[in-house]
Amino acid sequence: MENPSSYDLTGKTVLVNREWRSMSMTEAVQKGRQHVVVVGGRVTGIAMVVQLLATLNEGAGITVIDPHDSRYPSVFYDPEDLVIANTSGHIGSIVAADPTDFLSYLDHHQDPHSVPRHIVGRYADQRLAHHVRRTRARGVAAARIVDTVRSIARRGGTYVLRLGSGRLIDATDVVLAMGAGPRRDVTGITGIGPYPTGRLRSARVREALVVGTGQSAIDAALVLADSGARVTMSSRAGLLPAVRTRTLLNEQGLTLDPRAPTFDLEATLDRFVQAHGHRPLTTMLSAVRDPIDRLGEEITLAESGDIPWQDALVAVALHLSRHAPQSTGNPRFAWRYLTSIMLTTAHRLRNAINDRAVRLVRWTHVAPQQHDLIVVAAGNDRYPITCTSDAMYLGSAPAGAAPWTTLTESLQVQLPGRTQPERVWAVGPTTTVRYSTANFLASAVAQSARIARRIGNAPTQ
Repeated sequence: MENPSSYDLTGKTVLVNREWRSMSMTEAVQKGRQHVVVVGGRVTGIAMVVQLLATLNEGAGITVIDPHDSRYPSVFYDPEDLVIANTSGHIGSIVAADPTDFLSYLDHHQDPHSVPRHIVGRYADQRLAHHVRRTRARGVAAARIVDTVRSIARRGGTYVLRLGSGRLIDATDVVLAMGAGPRRDVTGITGIGPYPTGRLRSARVREALVVGTGQSAIDAALVLADSGARVTMSSRAGLLPAVRTRTLLNEQGLTLDPRAPTFDLEATLDRFVQAHGHRPLTTMLSAVRDPIDRLGEEITLAESGDIPWQDALVAVALHLSRHAPQSTGNPRFAWRYLTSIMLTTAHRLRNAINDRAVRLVRWTHVAPQQHDLIVVAAGNDRYPITCTSDAMYLGSAPAGAAPWTTLTESLQVQLPGRTQPERVWAVGPTTTVRYSTANFLASAVAQSARIARRIGNAPTQ
């Protein structure tokens, strides 16, 4: 095989099918063999590959193209124990056919509601290696290329990918599984990103500024404070996420109409809690305006168990990843509750605030020049993908290329001027072109299963 003949996302070498090694990818596609290229090799990409391995027919091949080792610098491979998964282990499976797979993987001493994220990465690597070995026995090949993808061009009924190295790779199907996009810049602020957190610990600074107040900002603040820095957190909104104790899938009492053009999170959660015999939602929410006082009050609510709204969040997230309703209602409420943090993280943050290691400051009062280190944790933007009527460009593009804007309900890319979608799919955070809330592993796994079924049922040439 003229391309790499091993799959090395796990640090172990797993040889691909011998017949595939004896021919090039171009020859394989010409012979009518199905060859799926997955662009992106971290946890979202791994979830996609696991689902493909379960559905592809004998003689098919998968190639993962990713510019880095799977451990760089994805938060799921950050060895920092303070960085925990923002969902319970109950919904952490990357195997769509077995929703309890991650829970059964965890050590019985591990709190499933407070799992360090690097355990998720280790689990994904080990499950991938297992599925590659098992599938190899029935003649499905797997390979990995360390490179970037510059363009994906239509060529008849197939596609040709141009890599950063100049190599050309042929494919019958392509999946964009690139995880979160580039870090969002903040005008007038220059700093580093929150991950990998090892850079924060090694910086050994006295005064640090963290721009943002969401999950990644909290992660950065906790690591810096634990390393001895005095941390200032600030954002324009000045909000902290709400607090919850678990994320479980519970669709009972939810009325989510897939045809509804709009979606109001607060109204949906109110209907859910009342359907379960609780009082109206407004009576179980903190009315305190100061974010630190509200954090303390919401910790108390979570500890008392008086937050039944939390059990609707997984079903809501899955609904939003399947459909594209326009969000109505209070956007600040939606952000705080959809991005709510686990109780363990909330406790750590409050303790750091009480110890005066972390403080929240109004954005108008921030003085960046007074800090030794600035961490920009204000979220991520979409990947800069552009397209023409016959190609997509991941990076530099020819004149006339327009931003990619159309993803069908079946998660297929539709190029401008064409009536039929391409055999190019998007999964996970890459689907933000269509879905406003896409950064959720359980959603990515569900999407991967849908895509794998479509690809696995495709006729060969």
